[in-house]
Amino acid sequence: MTILDLFKTANSNIWKNKTRTVLTLLAIVIGVTTIIINFSIGNGANKYIVNLSNSLGQSNQLLVTASERSAAQSSGFGDPTEYAGSADALGRKLLDDTDLEKIKKIEEITKINTNPVNSIDTEYIQYENGKKFIGTLVDYNQEDKEIYQLVSGSLDNLDKNDIILPTSYIRVLDIGSNEEVINQNVELSFKTLNQEKLTRSYTIKAVFEPTIITSQSIVLTRSEVEDLEKLNNPNSILAGSYTSFTVYFNDDISDSELEKLRNKISDLGLFSITLEDISQEVLGLVYTLQFGLGAFSVLIIIASLFGVTNTLLMSVIERTKELGLMKALGMTNWQVLSMITLESSLLGFWGSLAGVIVGWVIGLVVNPILLNGPLQSIKDYTPLSFSFLGSALTILGISVCCYIIALLPARRAVKIQPTQALKEE
Repeated sequence: MTILDLFKTANSNIWKNKTRTVLTLLAIVIGVTTIIINFSIGNGANKYIVNLSNSLGQSNQLLVTASERSAAQSSGFGDPTEYAGSADALGRKLLDDTDLEKIKKIEEITKINTNPVNSIDTEYIQYENGKKFIGTLVDYNQEDKEIYQLVSGSLDNLDKNDIILPTSYIRVLDIGSNEEVINQNVELSFKTLNQEKLTRSYTIKAVFEPTIITSQSIVLTRSEVEDLEKLNNPNSILAGSYTSFTVYFNDDISDSELEKLRNKISDLGLFSITLEDISQEVLGLVYTLQFGLGAFSVLIIIASLFGVTNTLLMSVIERTKELGLMKALGMTNWQVLSMITLESSLLGFWGSLAGVIVGWVIGLVVNPILLNGPLQSIKDYTPLSFSFLGSALTILGISVCCYIIALLPARRAVKIQPTQALKEE
C-alpha cells in the first residue's frame, strides 16, 4: 500500500460514521475559530500601535507628570458623550514652578514645553441648535503640530477664535463632511470656578483623527485658553500650575543615557512617560483580553482532542474485524499505525482549516461593521487583522496534536491479531 493509498483510505474511513465525525470536527472548528480571532485582535492592535509610533516619529521627548499616568488616560476612542446637564473636571496631581526649575537643571534636556492647568471646564460643544456634547479642552502648541493626524484644514496661522476638532465630534454634531466643516462655526459653553456659564463662538480650522496621543480633545489656541483663564479668575490659585511638562532631548541619545535621564527625573519625585510606554500599556490591555480568550480557546481545543481520541477508539473497536482482515491480507503494523494516525491528523486538518475559514469570514463581516460604527473615528486600524503564517501554523499545530493523541488508539489497532479478529461476529 502506497502513501497515497494510505491517505485515501484514512480520509474515507473518517467519514464512515458521519454524525460522530461532524460533531468532532465542530468542536475543533469552534476552538480554532476563537484562536484565529484571538490572534487577529492582537495582530491588529500591534500593527496600529507600530504604525502610529512610526508616523508620529516623536522619539526625542518625554511627558513629565507629578503622578503616574496610565495609557487608559491617554486614549479615548469612540464617540463623544452627549451632554446631560453637567460636566465634571478630572482630578489630578499638579506640577508647579518649583518643579519646572528643577527640570531645567537637568543638562540632557534641550527644551521644555509647559502644559498649564485649565481651571475652566468645557461644559459642552454645540452646532447651531443641535445636540450638545461634553468634551475635554486642551491648548495647541506649535511644537506639537506633528502629533495631529489632519484629515482636512490647516494648523498654520491659527488665531484666538479658531478651533481644532477630532472627526468624532464632526460626526456627532452633524455639521457635514470633514472637508465641508472648515470655516463653519460652533459654540462652546464653559463653566467658571464660580459655576457661571460663559459661551463663545469658534471657527473650525482643522479636523484630525484621534489617536492614543491626541485622544478626542477639543483644541483651542494657547492664547485663547489663557484669556479664558483670566476671565474665569484673574487670581486663580491654579496660576503657575501645570498638568505636565513635555521635555525634549537629543535624537542621538542612547538607551542607557535615556534611562539615566528618566532616573534623574524620578529622583525629583516626578514621573516620565514615552510614546513607547503608552503603546506598551495599550498593548498590555489587548494582550490581557487575548489571554482570557486564549484560555477559553485552549479548553475547547483540549475537549475536541479528547473527542478525536474517543472517535478513533470507537472506530478501531467497530473495525476490529476489518483491520484483522487487512493484516491477514498483508498490511504491516506500520501501515496500520500510519493509517490510524493519518485519520486523526486529517480530522485535525479539516477541522482547523474550516475554523480558519470561519474566522476569516467573521473578520470580513465584523471589520466593516466596527469601522463604520464604534471605531470609525480611528484611522488606519483593522480590528481583526489576519495572518496567513499564523493561520498556517495553527492548522499545522492542530494536525500535529491530533497525530500525537492518535498513538493510543493506533497502538490498540496494531495489537489486533488477524486470527482473533476474524473469529468475531
